[in-house]
Amino acid sequence: GKLRGLIGCDRAKEGKDGKDGKDGKDGREIDADALFLETGIGGKAAAKRLPVGTVGALEGRAERLGDLWCGTNLDDRAGCAAVVAAVHGARAPKYALHVIFSAQSDLGARGATTGAFGIEPDLAVVVDVAFAGEAKGAGDIALGKGPCVGLKEEGFLAHPATLDLVKRAAKALRMKHQWLIRESGGSDARAVRASRRGVPTAVVAIPARRTGGP
Repeated sequence: GKLRGLIGCDRAKEGKDGKDGKDGKDGREIDADALFLETGIGGKAAAKRLPVGTVGALEGRAERLGDLWCGTNLDDRAGCAAVVAAVHGARAPKYALHVIFSAQSDLGARGATTGAFGIEPDLAVVVDVAFAGEAKGAGDIALGKGPCVGLKEEGFLAHPATLDLVKRAAKALRMKHQWLIRESGGSDARAVRASRRGVPTAVVAIPARRTGGP
């Protein structure tokens, strides 16, 4: 029968050839040795079902992969799904609620910059993804342990008021969560919090792994 999986790129292996180790967005080719196929069935079983020469095809729709979801551009799609679900579940909010599905984040948070400037919000929550393995050490991000609450990233420190708001929401829902501290890189939060006179901003990130595949 058919077997679905996820093609991705091992960033650690990608940097071993002496190149800059970027994720391919600069246009250079990715080394074949850095590619992998995640099937969710384990290495030994995968070797039996997928011998050398097995033919495969790319599929763009989101699919269940064991207890997880996989698909192309799933980092953006997961964020959009989470926001839509939150808005759908909001019951007659007593304040004006604005939602921005921003674009061109990797080019300098262009969509978030113009969106936050135009709306001029009193506070903001930026939804992002957190990559399993990016934090390293004992406090690393893991799948299945709840969403991540951002404390620090490049150009951003969590505002006490919005951080308290997110913590209280998690407590009210009895939702377990993780802390996200990034020493480099970040989300649209940097642009949003610096908009106009400044916007108290929180970051909520969905744990994910291997999102760089087609």
